[in-house]
Amino acid sequence: MKKSQAVLLPLFFLIYFHPQAAYSQAASKPQMNCLIDGVSPGERMLDVGCHLTGLPAGKVALRFKDRYAGVDGLSDRIYSFRASDAAGNSLLPEIRDAGFYLLNISAGQMPIRLSYRIHLEKALDPSQYALCSSLGTEAGVLLISDLLPQICGTDGDRCTSPQLGLRITPPNDWKTVTVERMTGDEFVIPETDNAVFVIGKVREKVAATGATNLRVAIVGRWNFDDEEVFRLAGAVAREQASLMGSLEHHDYLLTLAPFPIPMTGLRSSGLAIGRSATLMLNINDDPRQSFAHFRRHLPHEMFHFYLPNSFQIRENFDWFWEGFTRYIAMLTLLRLHQIDQQEFFDSIGADYESWFFNSVKTEISLLDASLGKFSSPAQNDLVYRKGALIAALYDLELRWQSKGAINLPIVIRRIYDRYGNRKDILGNTELLGELGRAGKMDRFISDFISGVRDVPIMEMLKTYGLTLEWGPASRGRARIRKAEKISGRQRAFLQAEYGI
Repeated sequence: MKKSQAVLLPLFFLIYFHPQAAYSQAASKPQMNCLIDGVSPGERMLDVGCHLTGLPAGKVALRFKDRYAGVDGLSDRIYSFRASDAAGNSLLPEIRDAGFYLLNISAGQMPIRLSYRIHLEKALDPSQYALCSSLGTEAGVLLISDLLPQICGTDGDRCTSPQLGLRITPPNDWKTVTVERMTGDEFVIPETDNAVFVIGKVREKVAATGATNLRVAIVGRWNFDDEEVFRLAGAVAREQASLMGSLEHHDYLLTLAPFPIPMTGLRSSGLAIGRSATLMLNINDDPRQSFAHFRRHLPHEMFHFYLPNSFQIRENFDWFWEGFTRYIAMLTLLRLHQIDQQEFFDSIGADYESWFFNSVKTEISLLDASLGKFSSPAQNDLVYRKGALIAALYDLELRWQSKGAINLPIVIRRIYDRYGNRKDILGNTELLGELGRAGKMDRFISDFISGVRDVPIMEMLKTYGLTLEWGPASRGRARIRKAEKISGRQRAFLQAEYGI
């Protein structure tokens, strides 16, 4: 902390968080008011100061998130943690575990002040940067759940987030965007787990999608036009809202931002939590390839607004909300004519290739791979790639059985109608039941979702008048095409469902 900041930060808290004002907020649960300032993009660090009231007297545990989505050591980013009472006397915390601080306080010592600095320069796998708070020279993506502590039982469990009021002071000429509600000069945040703030030199536009608005924020410089991003995001939002028969009445935020550190190669990383989705992108020298990569990733993250974010989840079923979402994203682009039929089928072929070479494909089911998604790259790959492949084959079979009357989007919409907006709890049992009831799909589910049967793709595709080429003629890639000799029903089916 710079010397000037060391003087000004406590002074600010004496003014902004006056004890009398704090105690007048008689809340039923603890209240936390925080300021994020001292944001240094070059050094990739920021300062946090908080003021807590309504804490129970005695031992109080504060826990910072240490692990999320396979990213470990998040609490290691916290430096110079200090706590003091209403009189400014230091409170020495007992450090029990990574990110776990135990304070012993009395009623007369409240309110409690906290201050600490967060270093965000830790190197991560490129795929992980969107999964936690980050700060670079062009933008910062702040996930409140890993920046502020929860209040827990003294054994470190039974953690809850206090009521939060938050102020953020971004660097000069940067601004803050979020979907969180602002009251006066602070954001009022009821659920810190879903709160995301983006800071930077933001260019933005709002796309109306029925009863909701999608706020599209762009940070950084790209080799494609902002308007291309705005148009695509708006089109995807409207298409997916139509597909789901959206029941949502909230505003949403989509952010395109660069990675916080220089990267090589064309790559992206994304996260959608609550009503905010962030997509980090590293482009290459070809504008068409760069935008095509962004275009493929975008509808995947946006579909997470529905699945799983609008559901009350009992357990992990990543095979569905990641794997099936991957397929729905490509189907969205096909319906919007952003890709043609061959590119759509090529994506299924690529997922088959990935499954074919997966070392655990006949050992671990999709259900089990979801539980071990972060334990190995092979299981993670199964969740996304086999999940998408099985979604495609399920969709084909359902369309064939029903002669086009039912398809996967219709089934997902039924699930959303019944379980969306947290109506009922959704888990694997309910989900598999809904998938099975849509047609004669019990054997399919037991073989390819619950089980580990090999995927006989040539045999399966033949039913629909399709074939798989994988050899010199297809340049070494697995490519799905219309078969040369097909029946009248197959011809009518492919024309009606896929326009080929």
